[in-house]
Amino acid sequence: MAIDTTAFKTAQQNMDYDTRMMENLTGDTVAIRFYKWQSCGVTLPLNKPDIIPSINCDKGWRITGGGAVFHSPGDIVFSIAAKIDSPEFPKSFKDKLCVVTKWVEAGLAACEIPLQKEAPEVVKNLAFCTQYPSEYERFNNNQKALAMAVRRFKDRWLVQGVIHTKTHADWHTILPKELHPMLTSGLNKDVSLEALIKPLSSLGFQQLPVSC
Repeated sequence: MAIDTTAFKTAQQNMDYDTRMMENLTGDTVAIRFYKWQSCGVTLPLNKPDIIPSINCDKGWRITGGGAVFHSPGDIVFSIAAKIDSPEFPKSFKDKLCVVTKWVEAGLAACEIPLQKEAPEVVKNLAFCTQYPSEYERFNNNQKALAMAVRRFKDRWLVQGVIHTKTHADWHTILPKELHPMLTSGLNKDVSLEALIKPLSSLGFQQLPVSC
């Protein structure tokens, strides 16, 4: 299974690359990309206004939904795109997302990084990813570690996800204190991109259970 590791410096360049990757799908091809995020940045859904206009940092707008995601240098970011009728995935859109979650979980487990499904109690705030509940996301010590934004189109779909490794110290100087709870320490450790990709490249989506 081929995995693209192309990475760009800015948030918008990375979001635009994912869009092109999905638009250029042919046949039953599944497009997969994993890369390391390079600097403190925020990605926001196109259908929502900038909720942090006064924050001076790298920003990118993505075509998937969800809340604002704060990215730290070293985070592993991924995207998966396929046609709606791709034989690699179950027919149900919900089941497709469950398989993606299980696939990424399996790769992390192979790196001896277990995640938990149980979510901590938080004040629901759909403007921010950390306060946006989803059955497809996973936690480490009550910190959101695996997050995904998704969008279904007429004949294809796209997942844009992040494996939060740890919060970069710069965020605490960039953001006002009232937004610090929107950060996550994630795994609180560095993760080798190469070590993660190795097991994933040989693990087919059809081998995984569809239950989240």
